Amino acid sequence: MIRRALPALALACAAACVDAGRGAQIAPAASAFLEPRGAPSSPAVSTQADAFLVWSADSAAAETVWLDAGGRAVAQRPEVVIAAGGAMWTWRKGTGMAKGIECQCMQKHDFDPGAHCPAQAQVEVADVVDLVSGRRASLLAVPDSVEGMAPVEQRAEPLSSAGPFLFAVVRSYANACGAHGSEGVEKPVFDLSAEARETDLLGGDTAAVLAREGAAARRALEQAGDAWTPLQEFRLSAVEARWTPAGALEVGYRFSAGACYACTDGESSAYNTSTLVPAQSPPAKLAAWMQAPEAVRRWWREHPPREHAGWSAAPADGLARFRSP
Repeated sequence: MIRRALPALALACAAACVDAGRGAQIAPAASAFLEPRGAPSSPAVSTQADAFLVWSADSAAAETVWLDAGGRAVAQRPEVVIAAGGAMWTWRKGTGMAKGIECQCMQKHDFDPGAHCPAQAQVEVADVVDLVSGRRASLLAVPDSVEGMAPVEQRAEPLSSAGPFLFAVVRSYANACGAHGSEGVEKPVFDLSAEARETDLLGGDTAAVLAREGAAARRALEQAGDAWTPLQEFRLSAVEARWTPAGALEVGYRFSAGACYACTDGESSAYNTSTLVPAQSPPAKLAAWMQAPEAVRRWWREHPPREHAGWSAAPADGLARFRSP
């Protein structure tokens, strides 16, 4: 589950909160990737499966259809469902209570560190739930409280999926009671065949990507003129993927660098700007998923997906459970 943004928040606020005019900064982690936990996914998958789960979603709605091998829709659900690791994982949102301080109260007390100004706020959380067994895995938990911060706001959305790999975006907003709050953006990848653990798609190839696609990213950031130059905190911040209408998986590497608050591009955390570079060499873990099966491609041609989409091979005995409420 994602919790790592909040320790960085505390470090950022140690300096930023002194100068209320600058506001709180959500400092990105040094690397957007975590070490793999659990067994890696097997790349072996048959695109000649008997059935497929094909989903699409946007901010308004989501839908998953069960396609037979011929590409005929035999059932559908109004949510994102991805088959992996013997499970059918469905994306579920929920709420929890985040703790922090109440900024108006702190202002009344002239930001006295000893002032008692506790606050709670409802915050979004996200899980995946197996339709078969009912087991649940947390993707986005209630954020930890950070001293000197109002309750952190957050939300998560699925962006795409390829086989067991779920690409998501997590957006957060933190307020240290300064002139303005700070936005955080993370784009984790979860391996649904390994209990939805966050995974590093690149493994030992990160250095090669930095040397190869990173050179193009440096030029793009320097030419755009929004990043501080010479580039500060230049890093590989995410692996992103999307399906084209023709059923090809487009993979890109996002690189970020430090920038002024007003230069933040919305695809990276506050005080950062970024650029997305097409992958010359996609991660080896995605090799088996670069082309959707013909049944899926035909469905997308006839039923263009919403903004976000993905597919997976459906379990042979899962149709009855998929159809259940």
